[in-house]
Amino acid sequence: MEQQSRLREEPSAPDGSAKGRARPGGRTARVRAAVLAAVIDEIAENGYAALNMDRVAARAGVGRTTVYRRWGTPEGLAADLLALIGEEAMPMPDTGSLEGDLRAFAATTLAAHQDERLQAAIQGVISAASREPAAGNALQTFYNDRNREAAALIDRAVTRGELPPGTDGVEFFRMFAAPFCYRATITREPVDEGVAERTLAMVLAAARAGVFVR
Repeated sequence: MEQQSRLREEPSAPDGSAKGRARPGGRTARVRAAVLAAVIDEIAENGYAALNMDRVAARAGVGRTTVYRRWGTPEGLAADLLALIGEEAMPMPDTGSLEGDLRAFAATTLAAHQDERLQAAIQGVISAASREPAAGNALQTFYNDRNREAAALIDRAVTRGELPPGTDGVEFFRMFAAPFCYRATITREPVDEGVAERTLAMVLAAARAGVFVR
């Protein structure tokens, strides 16, 4: 699957530790990619509650000491998995135009939602977040980071004159993400190109009309 392949083969940052990340490239990046690919498989097959550091290390072909030292806990693994998803599977684009950015983001979001194993892993973390504070913290950190990136994207569009001054980037992207998340999490309906196109047209028209102005 394309998005899982990207997560396995093209890590853009090496160390998943919540304590800090080293510079990208080399063995550290390969270890991170292998470990987080194993996390996806473990959650997809066994659920988040069964996520086990030793099994992840064995599946990844990495020493358990390395996994414990860099990630510390299953929650540390989950947090870094979400970070990698933001970096590799659903990066926030900068194409030079708002519509270009949104089309690029819609394409990667659609691909991520169509990757069954990746979605199973994400849904596992989301489900655990309602019961386990550490998983909830990991998910909140992920969304906080995405909100900052979204705000910057919308600020660039405002500067270029593509959206009205005062447009709230966080509210914009909440509305953009809502149809994807609702189908993936609540109704379990497929997410297809039609959903992506309608969402893009709806949110872009609303933003241009000033709906998201603070």
